[in-house]
Amino acid sequence: MNTKNELDFLIINRNLKNVTNNLIMDLKSHENVGIVGAVDAGSRDEEISKHTVVRDDSYEAKAYGLRINRGYNLGLNWWIKHSNTNSNWVCLLPNDSIIENMEIVKLLGEVDNYEKCQAIVPISPLSAYSKYLIDKNIFLNWHFAEGPIILKRSLVEYFFKQKNLVFDNDNFRGYLSFIYLAIEIYANNLCMVGSNLISFSENEDFLINNFNLIETESIDENKNLLIKEGLLILGKKYGLESRLGLELIGRLLFEEFKKVNPDIDIPTIF
Repeated sequence: MNTKNELDFLIINRNLKNVTNNLIMDLKSHENVGIVGAVDAGSRDEEISKHTVVRDDSYEAKAYGLRINRGYNLGLNWWIKHSNTNSNWVCLLPNDSIIENMEIVKLLGEVDNYEKCQAIVPISPLSAYSKYLIDKNIFLNWHFAEGPIILKRSLVEYFFKQKNLVFDNDNFRGYLSFIYLAIEIYANNLCMVGSNLISFSENEDFLINNFNLIETESIDENKNLLIKEGLLILGKKYGLESRLGLELIGRLLFEEFKKVNPDIDIPTIF
């Protein structure tokens, strides 16, 4: 079977079985969708999706959840080592995602023209980047907010060979995770893009109204802990006092990539 133009999907679920199942059925209704499965981040037994392909049921996962970094790593480990798929790309997303656009063939056709493109960030209609995508579908960048992401098999295989994960498990709440990823990608003379050809919005109602059901903090407390704990990681692991230092590293690597790869004609948005 030709899976060149198929995209696999892995959805992070924590105690929202019905929400996850509905998103999975919605994804399966679109063309060129390959494997679609749930990654369970410590749900209660009654809230495990029937589409679950891998689960962490450890005490820690049940008590605190996996969040985006650990959840994505768990899913990627299953996808790269255990899934029966030949798809070159996998989309990772939280279960509070709402599909806005799904042009899989067009997107993969565009990025496959650029061998160095290893990651795609779907751009929400509410993103600040969205207004610049009127006359273009993809753009080269390094500064993206956390959320859904599409990764190429070759990148996942490389990172698992080097360090057995893609995202930093120590960065529990995922503070600036996509900038960390961009730094590692551009440091290897590869690149990442944003695109609205595949796009999701976020339904924050689940976190606002159902945080007790999910067994997590309220949205305000979660945002405060994200920054507080994230800055500790930034200082402890990288010796940086603020996000500005990390952003400077990302920008410098990005500019160097463009300088040494002038043949890559993907437009840039600042």
